Amino acid sequence: MKEYFQAFYRDPELRKLKKRRVITAIKKNESEIKAEIDITSFEENKEIYCVVNIVDISKEYTMRKLLDRTQEVARIGSWQLDLKKSKCIWSKVTYDIHELDSSAEVLVEDGINFYSTEHQPIIRNYVEKCISHRIPWDTQLRIITTSGKEKWVRAIGSPVIENNEVISLEGTFQDIHDQKILELESEQLLSQIKKTEVDLNSLTNRHSLALEASKIGIWEWNLNTDELIWDKQMYELYGIKEEDFEGAYFAWENGLHPDDKEYSAQLIFGGIEAKGKLPVSGSVMFPSGTGLSTSKTRFKYSIPVDEGFNMNKLNQVDSIVLNGIDKKAYPGCQVLIARRGNIVYNKSFGHHTYENKRAVKSTDLYDLASITKVTASVPNLMNMCQQGDLDLDYNLCDYLDYVDTTEYLNMNIRRMLAHNAGLVSWIPFYNKTMSRGQLKYDVYSSAQSSTYPNKVSDGLYIKK
Repeated sequence: MKEYFQAFYRDPELRKLKKRRVITAIKKNESEIKAEIDITSFEENKEIYCVVNIVDISKEYTMRKLLDRTQEVARIGSWQLDLKKSKCIWSKVTYDIHELDSSAEVLVEDGINFYSTEHQPIIRNYVEKCISHRIPWDTQLRIITTSGKEKWVRAIGSPVIENNEVISLEGTFQDIHDQKILELESEQLLSQIKKTEVDLNSLTNRHSLALEASKIGIWEWNLNTDELIWDKQMYELYGIKEEDFEGAYFAWENGLHPDDKEYSAQLIFGGIEAKGKLPVSGSVMFPSGTGLSTSKTRFKYSIPVDEGFNMNKLNQVDSIVLNGIDKKAYPGCQVLIARRGNIVYNKSFGHHTYENKRAVKSTDLYDLASITKVTASVPNLMNMCQQGDLDLDYNLCDYLDYVDTTEYLNMNIRRMLAHNAGLVSWIPFYNKTMSRGQLKYDVYSSAQSSTYPNKVSDGLYIKK
């Protein structure tokens, strides 16, 4: 400020002007404030006098900064059109939206030329009506920025009237490109949905007419709720009144021919493949030769003789299982025999526990953690015994040299298979992957990767 006052004192022309500046001032308590300083001067008795007026504008300055920041965040700029000079005055945000340097001078035509070709007549009409008829505007148009980028903007304008004369126009300018694109996409999607609904209704009507003419019914069965839904034609085909229908699968099952029940169920659940074709045309939609082809995806039920089983030996299964239950070798079990993907025997025996409180059902699920022993180890040992390569009454050390120095030296093979050799029934190996009850971070990870590829449970993977 010292240099400014010195220049003000030396320069007569500068003194003729009323100068106003915003400065940062230090108060007695050493806090900073924003102040507006006005300097005027006069000369008396060849002496030059200055009148300095300082006003604290800290609050106004802060509010102005907040407003500028808000406009930047919301991408809202301001503008003014001086009609006498045909010159535009833009705020910084307005320059930024146009991607134009803030030092550039903008004339009326320059501002209009930023709009896309098809929108230039629209904005020109708004400006002319605002000047001649004092009509404000609020519209959404496209502009082309200095870099050639197309952008949607919201332009608002109104007249500034003085002495009953429009002296200028002013307003705001907002970048709305992202929300406008989203709005247009939503409108397009809604239009497509409405068109799809019309097409779907038309197709549904044609479909209904075709089904009615061909006497074909439609059904839907919810496996979770066991709810069966029929259309009108199904009731007519089965001769059932809608109010008498119980809406469950067995109600439909009762209407099937006995010979078709078993095969229908297996077909629905993938036990047998579907390959039938209509021998005649049922309708335009279902001409002759129409049909669905499916593949077998699970076991099917078959007759033992068809799969090469001896019925006399198969009948002995029941007595063997019941004998085991009587001797309390096990409280109960399920026995399923299948060959080449075809089930020939499937029965449940006994109870879940020796207390005989809950009977075993065919719908019960068993943990097959020890299935490897039954399907791999035992068949191989049986083959070795048959070939004379293994004697069950020998000890483990007779076949494995490296157990000679271990506690398993004299362990009998037959007793091992009978589960009474004294081996620990279960070893919780997972404890080795934990420390003080917490999972070890170098063993487990919450994210799958090449180092932790194997899934243990949801959100938990173990190191390979």
